[in-house]
Amino acid sequence: MLRYFYFFVAAVLLLMSCTDPKTQWSIDGFDVYGSLFVFCMALYIPMMALSFYYFVKALTRFFKYKNSRDGFLLLASTVVGVVALYSFNHWVFSEIY
Repeated sequence: MLRYFYFFVAAVLLLMSCTDPKTQWSIDGFDVYGSLFVFCMALYIPMMALSFYYFVKALTRFFKYKNSRDGFLLLASTVVGVVALYSFNHWVFSEIY
């Protein structure tokens, strides 16, 4: 269940990094864009920790259990998170600041 949330947050980070900072997304006067930005900023550090956790878990599976399939899937999960975090970080500091 945690992995699905991890991929959902990674998708939201990628979505935010592909949009213009001056975008107006509002539904009945509620600013969806601003709320998603705050959501992404709040989950940035936990996503870094989860990416690191999946990386360590993948290395453990590779070296301890000699199970390359499970280790590769966890390593792919790590890559997805790192790409999402990097693109969001690049977007925040190049477009907004």
